[in-house]
Amino acid sequence: MAKDVYSTKRYLAIVLIVSSMLGAPVVAGKTTVEIWTPYNTGVACDAFVALVNEFNETHPDIYVEHLGIAGFKADKYVVGVISGVLPNIGWTAPSWILDLYDTKLMVPVDELAERDGLDVSSYWPWAWRKRLRGHQWGMPFVIGSDALIYNSDMFASSALAPPAWDWTWDDFLSIAKKLTIPDQTYGFQRPGANYQVVQWLWRNGANLVAEDGTKATFSDSKAIEALQWYADLGLVHNVVGGNFNGGTAGMFVAHSGWYNGNSQYWSFNGATTTTPIPEGGVRACTSYYKEMVLFRSTPEEEEASWTFLKWLMEPERIAEWYVATGNLPVSRDILLTDTYQAHLQDNPWLDPFIYELDYVRDQIDDNILSLFSEVIQEVFPGKTTAQSAMEGMQLTAQGKLDERKE
Repeated sequence: MAKDVYSTKRYLAIVLIVSSMLGAPVVAGKTTVEIWTPYNTGVACDAFVALVNEFNETHPDIYVEHLGIAGFKADKYVVGVISGVLPNIGWTAPSWILDLYDTKLMVPVDELAERDGLDVSSYWPWAWRKRLRGHQWGMPFVIGSDALIYNSDMFASSALAPPAWDWTWDDFLSIAKKLTIPDQTYGFQRPGANYQVVQWLWRNGANLVAEDGTKATFSDSKAIEALQWYADLGLVHNVVGGNFNGGTAGMFVAHSGWYNGNSQYWSFNGATTTTPIPEGGVRACTSYYKEMVLFRSTPEEEEASWTFLKWLMEPERIAEWYVATGNLPVSRDILLTDTYQAHLQDNPWLDPFIYELDYVRDQIDDNILSLFSEVIQEVFPGKTTAQSAMEGMQLTAQGKLDERKE
């Protein structure tokens, strides 16, 4: 569901009925904990199952049962609420199920962390932050960042030095122009995903929604300015086009998983650097954030679930999983382990992605992003200006936010 299928008022009655039904049953004298993740095959699954097995072997009173779900979607949780069948621990993103975050349905992990004196200071900013109804609801588990990926061979043939980490939008545009030979090569392949476009607005000191989440800011002048600048890369400067993987675009912005999955097939040498920001702008980056939430069950199952999560996220232990899967470490403590530091030595291209983690932000609510997609579809082809499209969408976006208050 990635959209707010249920408002708090609409689902709360259901929650009260089914909350006593949640949780896995006790098996063979043990407290059984059921966990749902999308890891049903491949390296990520194998590495996660290995950790679950290790926990089960070393904790005689708890049995963790892992369910890897192919094509895991937020709808699974909506159905779970209705049917009364939910896991003890669920892998999710806050933007998936915003209206299910309620103390009657979930256990806020910040309360457990404070109770047990758990040091959470090493988590990256925005990974651990009481940003939703005053709580940190889930244990941070997956985090990502975007960095700029470039064709270093194309740079060399154009007599261009690698971009500096403190480069600006003007620097970026200048380089993109030098890499562009119309109808042959282009400076930049522009990712089209709406959440990737939003970060360019952030870097100009703008957003689509105010910090408190109650006010739409589509009509903000800095948001309009940034979107028009980004659109003009293609409309005015003609530096957008080609295909990075095919060697006909010099630069691309993506997350580390994209680089890791594609670089092995390139016929050229690739490299990475930070994303550019405008003069006087703000460094900011989209986050591919997922967390492990605790659903209400029995006191015994909730404690057993928390015991597993604390054990799982011990830095040296979970570092092996991050290395095996290619995911970025969710905290500095994991980053600084011997295991992950050795991984960085072998993969220096990861450095800009790690650097950007200090500047990641929450993903925008999908309802708002869908409206922004409509704007993009009008502005990028030049059907209308950013000002006209953004100002025209302001009232609709505000209406979406107001619906949540009801």
